[in-house]
Amino acid sequence: MWEEKPGMVEDGPTPVIRFEHSQIRQYLDAIHQKVECQNPDIDREEQALGSHNRKEERTLYPAIDNMTSAEERATVFSNMNSIPEDRYNACCSEH
Repeated sequence: MWEEKPGMVEDGPTPVIRFEHSQIRQYLDAIHQKVECQNPDIDREEQALGSHNRKEERTLYPAIDNMTSAEERATVFSNMNSIPEDRYNACCSEH
């Protein structure tokens, strides 16, 4: 819905966020492997995840709130609640 707004596909923040989401999968896989090996050295991955969350919370979410109506946001949340659990209830890409 955000990208359907004029100019948001090329100029909006979602291409960067989408790219970072692909990186997050890699960070989560790395964390998973380190946990399996009992390697506590996950500082780099944790910092990257925190940095991404701050970008979303400080930039993307407020921008979306400003460009969408309450009804549009309610529709998004309703759609999110209908996502099958098996699509999001996995620890990382290969597990």
